[in-house]
Amino acid sequence: DGLIHHKINHVTVVTGRLSSSDPNMQNLPRKDKSTVKYIFRSRFPGGSVGQSDFSSLEVYVQAMLTKAKVLTEALNKGLDVHVLKLSLSKLGEGKSYEELLALCKGPNATPEWKEKRTQSKEISFQDAYGAGPPKIAKTTGMNVEDVIAFQAADRAANPEIGRFFEVLHK
Repeated sequence: DGLIHHKINHVTVVTGRLSSSDPNMQNLPRKDKSTVKYIFRSRFPGGSVGQSDFSSLEVYVQAMLTKAKVLTEALNKGLDVHVLKLSLSKLGEGKSYEELLALCKGPNATPEWKEKRTQSKEISFQDAYGAGPPKIAKTTGMNVEDVIAFQAADRAANPEIGRFFEVLHK
C-alpha cells in the first residue's frame, strides 16, 4: 500500500523500554545530523506525523527510585542534570554550572564542551542501568579512572544513589 507499518515492541527489550522494528524508528539521527525524518508523511489528508520523547527518563526514574535529594531538586528546578554532573566532576575543570551551561548549550557553546556534556549524559544513562566503569569507559572512549572519578563525584552529591545500588546488589 506504499506505507511503512513499523512495529512497536512492548515486551521484547530486557530493560523494559519500548522498542520499534521493521524499520527501527527510534534511532534516527538527530535533526542536525540528518534529514531522514523529513521523508515521512501522514497518510491522512491534512494529517501530521508526531514524535515524542521523555528527555532524560532514566535520570528521572533514578531520582525517584533512589530519592536522591540533590538530583531531585535539580530536576524540579529544570536544571540540565548532565551539565550539573559535569560541574561536580573533574571533567568540568572547576567551572560553575552556569559557566558550563553557557559553554555546553549557549550561543557560544564550543564543540569541546558539547562533547563533554555528551560524555556526562552517556555516563549518567549507563550508570542508571547499572553499567560498570570498564563498560562505560569503553563506550564513551574515556579512561576508567575518569569514569570512576565522575561516578564518585556524583555519589558524593547524591549518596542515595550509591546506597540504592548497594541494596540492589545484595
